[in-house]
Amino acid sequence: MSRYLNVADDTGSEDLRREFGRYGPIVDVYVPLDFYTRRPRGFAYVQFEDCWLCSLGCSSVFLTVVSPLC
Repeated sequence: MSRYLNVADDTGSEDLRREFGRYGPIVDVYVPLDFYTRRPRGFAYVQFEDCWLCSLGCSSVFLTVVSPLC
């Protein structure tokens, strides 16, 4: 299961892996880049192996790094 997240412009995929990796195995992290500027667009997707871990990660990290739109 994956989650769509609003993130700061300077947040990279490794930052998200580090924060969400505490809650279980992550399959993929995708931070889309703007076509012209090649800078992050302000949102990302984090895909967990397990749906339950996804819910736990979103609720726990809500106040520290990102604000989920779940």
